[in-house]
Amino acid sequence: MPRIFDNKAEPLAPALRDTLDQAVALDACVGYLNLRGWRQIADSVESLDGKAGRPPARVLVGMAARPDQLVRDAYRLKRDDEDQRITNKEAARLRAAVLSDFRDQLLVGAPSDAQEKGLRHFREQLANGRVCVKFFARYPLHAKLYLGHLKTGQLIPHMGFLGSSNLTFSGLVGQGELNVDVPDQDATTKLLTWFDERWHDDLAIDVTDELLKILDESWVSEDQPRPYLVYLKLAYELSSDAREGLRDYDIPASLRDTLLAHQADAVRVAARIVERRGGVMVGDVVGLGKTLTATAIARVMQEQHGTETLVICPKNLVRMWEDHIREYRLYGRAISLSLAQRDLSDLARYRLLVIDESHNLRNTETQQWQAVRGYIERNDPSVVLLTATPYNKAYTDAAGQLRLWLAEDQELGVRPERMIEAEGEVEIAKHADGRLSSLKSFETSLFGEDWQRLMSLFLVRRTRRFIEQRYGETDAQGRQFLRFADDTPFYFPDRIPSPLPYAGGPDDPGDRLASPQTVDDLNALALPRYRLSDFLVPGAEGTTATERDVLERLQKSRGNLQGFIRTTLMKRLSSCGESFLTSVQRHLLRNHVALHALRATVPLPLGTVEDRR
Repeated sequence: MPRIFDNKAEPLAPALRDTLDQAVALDACVGYLNLRGWRQIADSVESLDGKAGRPPARVLVGMAARPDQLVRDAYRLKRDDEDQRITNKEAARLRAAVLSDFRDQLLVGAPSDAQEKGLRHFREQLANGRVCVKFFARYPLHAKLYLGHLKTGQLIPHMGFLGSSNLTFSGLVGQGELNVDVPDQDATTKLLTWFDERWHDDLAIDVTDELLKILDESWVSEDQPRPYLVYLKLAYELSSDAREGLRDYDIPASLRDTLLAHQADAVRVAARIVERRGGVMVGDVVGLGKTLTATAIARVMQEQHGTETLVICPKNLVRMWEDHIREYRLYGRAISLSLAQRDLSDLARYRLLVIDESHNLRNTETQQWQAVRGYIERNDPSVVLLTATPYNKAYTDAAGQLRLWLAEDQELGVRPERMIEAEGEVEIAKHADGRLSSLKSFETSLFGEDWQRLMSLFLVRRTRRFIEQRYGETDAQGRQFLRFADDTPFYFPDRIPSPLPYAGGPDDPGDRLASPQTVDDLNALALPRYRLSDFLVPGAEGTTATERDVLERLQKSRGNLQGFIRTTLMKRLSSCGESFLTSVQRHLLRNHVALHALRATVPLPLGTVEDRR
């Protein structure tokens, strides 16, 4: 009876190693060869004595196309008389594809010490002729055969393993597979004949030397460049947007005397990122001139591409933006974020969208976010986000803003490597629909370095200290300053902390309010508007998906908003008595309105007053 190896009850790798310990040679035909998976059998291959006229281990790889490409090819319309024969040109293309896949394997993820050791062992075995690798190009070959040539004196000449396991870590150990051993002499003789026919096929292409070269050009090689050179290379590649932006983009004449050097550089770099990735986040800290920087970006895009600009900003900034649009002769308009839900649905197409204070759109569940996202989906503008706080409480705050124009499954070219290292590719792929280089995969990450790598693609952010050190000069009094293009000096205002005299005492209204009685009264507030789950009908389950979603959200939020409101009122109390009383009055009014709606069984008012206009 054959033995079954499913990698659960019994893994294949130990049985294969036991066979190789009794063998002199190995023949393996697999669809895919994972270079890091070779270490599962590397030591056993090293012990093979070999046979005359051949290397101790022969590996035939049968697949160059990915599974998704095979599906597309299978459903591609073909003529009945279409020639299916492989030409030399097509064989060369397939060979290049499989070599490219080997190279890509070495570019993904940080290798462990064991993987690095295993790959260096594999490289040695290729170099000294113990292993020969060929690619079978005549047709896609997805076979999985391992055939051990046993030493003289064994009861059988060969031992075979046939099933579903590729020569990968997952195939030999990790994932569920189905394989059986084949000890029958007649069967193994036929399998050897089958293998030899394909090994000696004219379109079985030896790729050993090319594979060896790929390994030597990677981190597998013992001859590695100095760390400083690696650092310079990495810095050079990561700064490509900045270098190309500074080189390729010019500042409009109308703004050259207005912008400081750090603002002009930000405009060039941001314009490059917008052109390449569809959007950018300008995240300079407060006081560095993000508004003027965004205005200049809009003017650059207007002069180069004839774009019109739509600015979405908080209500109190609309007038300022209208002044900038008029002063710098932009083709565009500014609207309030609070009115976005009402105005955006019928608004004409603008090819550049500037969102000021974009952190207000970090939550993808809000109606404002949905309205802005809908406008972007309909009109496909380039996007410029302005915020001094890219994230507030969680890294996903930044992702919420990027999602305004990025699809969650869009290919980004980078992966959350630290999270993948911690949880494994399979687990991250489960949460990201199999797309490890997507925004959705980054949203699983808890590691800052993953988010730094992601944001390096989209974020322009500098601190005041960096600006002073990078662009500043020092005057005779030792103060740092910047220069406008016309040589006029500019000084950042000095921040000098100064105590505010406050007498306090029993006659002070604020002190009278800050009493244990006030704290007790705040804790006793029912705040029904923020405890809507208390008003649910017992046993309510909802009849539609929307209703069930609302009920689930109400249950999850039980008490959270109430605690948040109390904390906010405490902060108001500690800062100013007048502000505290005003906030209490507003909350009383909101809650009375909510109670009236609940008692009268009429729709509960949501959002702000402006949302209802």
